Amino acid sequence: MCAPAPPAAPNYQQAAQAQGSENRQTAEFNSRLNNPNVVNPYGTQSTTYSTNFDQAALDRDRAAWLSGGGRPDRFKYDPDKYTIRTPTLTQTFSPEQQAIFNQQNQAKFGLGQLANTGIGSLGEVIGQNVDLSGISAVPRSGEVNQRVIDAMTSRTMEDYGRKRDEANSQMIAAGLRPGSKGYDDAMQLIQRGENDARQQAVLAGYDQGAKTFGQDTQSRGMELSDYYAQRQTPLNEIAALMSGSQVTNPYTMPGYQASGNAQGSPLFGATQATGDWNTGLYNAKAAQQGNMMQGLFGLGSMGMMALSDRRLKSNIVRLGDHPLGIGWYEYDIFGQRTEGVMADEVLTVRPEAVALHPSGYYMVDYGRLA
Repeated sequence: MCAPAPPAAPNYQQAAQAQGSENRQTAEFNSRLNNPNVVNPYGTQSTTYSTNFDQAALDRDRAAWLSGGGRPDRFKYDPDKYTIRTPTLTQTFSPEQQAIFNQQNQAKFGLGQLANTGIGSLGEVIGQNVDLSGISAVPRSGEVNQRVIDAMTSRTMEDYGRKRDEANSQMIAAGLRPGSKGYDDAMQLIQRGENDARQQAVLAGYDQGAKTFGQDTQSRGMELSDYYAQRQTPLNEIAALMSGSQVTNPYTMPGYQASGNAQGSPLFGATQATGDWNTGLYNAKAAQQGNMMQGLFGLGSMGMMALSDRRLKSNIVRLGDHPLGIGWYEYDIFGQRTEGVMADEVLTVRPEAVALHPSGYYMVDYGRLA
């Protein structure tokens, strides 16, 4: 009863190479599938393939073969592995579409030339630093307010000065002297009026100052807008000239969707699955043999009947002779070293002491050998 032979290890390297070749062929098939010849009112589209041989890759593989100890005359290769097929897509307009395409390109070319002319003059503007020296200064509200206040109070203060002198002369002529109640009351009325006039001038100054500040700010903003417009207008014109329209690509029109995709055969996965299957089959056979051997060993150790088939024994050494004239041996059986006879020899002298086990191996009844 021989143990099952373990399965050979799968050649994963060969499977990977086969998978790579399969993937490349599938990619080429997808390329042909997704690049059909197209004929429509706009023109035609055709696909051709050029074949190139990757000699550099072949030289590298041959060098690796020789460096690994391989014989030069034993190196074999698949030419398809080193063949590169490159697709070339050619699109041709119909005469009408070609004329439109040429006209649009000519228009864009003319716009480009005009833009280049503008770029030359633009350098005179863009190439200069920003100069705001000709723009009105930034207005300051405090200075405006003070100018208005000064303008309104200068005459008012002059008028109240004359009024104060006249009142002083009149009161002295009337016998009222400074420090008297009547004199001081009259002068306070004049001072109160002067203070009121000053406050009115301040309020009017702030109101007029705000208006003047707003007007000056608006005027300065307009000057800045004019200045920057002079710098930006040439650039905007050039940008507009450069934004020409493109001719429509007729080969993107609906009607055919290049979405076909084929999957390569899973050669590498199949190799792995085969290896797993063989390993599982080997394990099942090994378990079956183990169970059978365990059963045989159990039967062989029951009573006086013992499995004594020569095919189950190993390391057999003849120790002497049995009284029946047959040999007496030492041997290994079921993992044990023991002694006994050979069933095939017992059959020649006392066949009634031999029985056939259902497994096909002979058993010997040692009780009948006495």
